[in-house]
Amino acid sequence: MARAIAGSSRVRLHKPPPLDRAMHVEDDAGTHGVRLLDGETLVASGVPASVDVEVPAIPTLERAREASTRYVARDPRDHVFPTCFVCGPARAEGDGLRIFAGALGDGVVAAPFEPSDDLLAGATLRSEIVWAALDCPGYFAIVGTTMQPMLLGELAVDVRAPVGRGPHVIVGWSLGGEGRKARCGTALATPSGQVLAVGVATWIRIA
Repeated sequence: MARAIAGSSRVRLHKPPPLDRAMHVEDDAGTHGVRLLDGETLVASGVPASVDVEVPAIPTLERAREASTRYVARDPRDHVFPTCFVCGPARAEGDGLRIFAGALGDGVVAAPFEPSDDLLAGATLRSEIVWAALDCPGYFAIVGTTMQPMLLGELAVDVRAPVGRGPHVIVGWSLGGEGRKARCGTALATPSGQVLAVGVATWIRIA
């Protein structure tokens, strides 16, 4: 869906995506967006949307690496979904993104991100990988030091500039919430502080 919608966009999950079979994406003329279908069942919908969020100061790569040492779920037994493609500690090197965001201070988490060559399309990171990298770090800004079962409900992303090989810095921060819903922001930047992509997500507590 990240590839199918040009420009800044928002994707909302309507059902948990099945992981064991192919789905298909179709254009939605009514919204100028796309729909992800499992047979005739709507799994997700995506529409063009602006992403307006204030990004905190981007730490240096060294500070992001130091923050990552405080990742609260480095032991797979402490993680709700230890094989998560983005943040799962049960993934081996080269399998998944292994973005381990830890506390930086003032409610912000950070991590380094050094994508492998197989995640690139030419000289730039594939769009679906940019979206993935902006997913989980915000969750850890929401929960702090106490892991909670939560699922992503909606993610809006604005890719502001091409994302190259890296290394990169990822940050996440809480935007508050109400009831079972919590919002957060994420950003992907160069070590010099140039913000290449930003995201705003809504997470839903499931227990």
